[in-house]
Formats: sequence, structure tokens, C-alpha cells
Amino acid sequence: MYASEPGPLSYGQLSEWRNVDTHPRERWHEANTWSRWHLPTGVATSAVRQALRALAARHLTLRTTYDLTDPANPRQVITPCEEAEFTVVECATPEEDEALSEAAMDRPFDLCAEVAWRAQVRTRGGSPTELLLVRHHIVADNWSDTVLEQDFVTLLGNTDLPPAPTPLDLATWQRSRNPAATHKH
Repeated sequence: MYASEPGPLSYGQLSEWRNVDTHPRERWHEANTWSRWHLPTGVATSAVRQALRALAARHLTLRTTYDLTDPANPRQVITPCEEAEFTVVECATPEEDEALSEAAMDRPFDLCAEVAWRAQVRTRGGSPTELLLVRHHIVADNWSDTVLEQDFVTLLGNTDLPPAPTPLDLATWQRSRNPAATHKH
């Protein structure tokens, strides 16, 4: 059980927040990143949704919102395991696929009110083929994306994984007096 008390941002989150803080909210989409993960043949949409829920349970950064009321001390808040936006779309043409991808990427996240990621299952002929995962850069960077994808594939296979280190763990470690002696991640 994780506390939902606001905690400090990790240095990476703080850096990203400082980067977007200078922009009006309608430009926050500029920090969105995306990944396309190919889905195994025959996987059901319900299995994809279940694996994404398990991924959010494992990686608390996927359940984090931000208390930005004090610009000098922004805080992260871990939300209950609520579901992020999840849609299923049929893409008949590459142009349709590109238009849907651009629309998903161009929508900013409200970092204070919602988790900062969304998922679209792409289907061809009614069968899921890909997962488009759009997230704000404050959630994950390219290195983290590889971890998320590996964990998603494992969870899609109904294999349990232990909880991952949390952003608050990282922020606490980063602010400790002797990080080299206490770092265990």
C-alpha cells in the first residue's frame, strides 16, 4: 500500500516540470512522447487492458499527478490505481493511423488532474495489432520506455512482477545525506 501524501519530485521530474512550467498549458503537449508496441497475434483487447492496469500498479509514475500550487515546491501525488484513457481504434489506412497518432500526441495532459499517459489499441480487421502509448515526458524517458515495454510484455503473458522502485523512493534517495551508501536500485 502506497501513501498518497504529496512528496517531492525526483530530480528528473523536477527538471521536466521546470521545462514545461515556463509554457502555457496549451503547449504542454510539446513534452509528450510516444511508443508503438506490437501486440502478439491473437491477443484480446481485454488482455491488453489488464496488462496496462498491472503495469500502472507496478510503476507508480503511471499513477502520479502533481500538486503544482507552490511553484517553488512542486509535489508528486500517487493516485489510486485508476485507469488511464484507453481507446480501441480501427485503422484501415496508414493515413488514418497517422491522423489518430497525431491527435493523441497533440492533446496536452493536465498534470494536476490526470495521470499523464493514454493508450490506444490499434486494430486491423477487428484484431488488435499495436498499442500506441502516449505519455508526458515527466512519466518516462526513452530508457524507461524499454523497461515499461518489457514489463508490459511480461504482464501480457499473465506473469506477476514485484513492485518497481517508486518516483518517491528515487526523490528520497536523491535528497539523502549519503546517497552512495543507501542507493539500492
